[in-house]
Amino acid sequence: MIAIVVIHIISAIIVLMTVIVFIIVVVVVVGVVVVGVVVVVVVVVVVVVVVVVLVLVVVEVVVVVICFCSCCCCCSCSCSCCCSCCCSCSWRCCCFYCCCCCCCCFV
Repeated sequence: MIAIVVIHIISAIIVLMTVIVFIIVVVVVVGVVVVGVVVVVVVVVVVVVVVVVLVLVVVEVVVVVICFCSCCCCCSCSCSCCCSCCCSCSWRCCCFYCCCCCCCCFV
């Protein structure tokens, strides 16, 4: 009778240990998957942020270099001012005092 009880206790302990090991394995696997997903999401977010920042920096540099480097602006109805200030506007300047507003930037 005692042997049967001991066998049942040992069987219960084995089943309990198996269940505990299974739960530990499942928790570890789920943890690894969750951590992997979180790492992938973080990497994607970081890459997107870096790309957006780089694009904004490049656009800002281009805008500053092209649009705000040695700018010369002129609004006048005088041929001399407009023609001497902005070459792109010189075709508008004539002896009839055409009014001209232009802004040229020299890189």
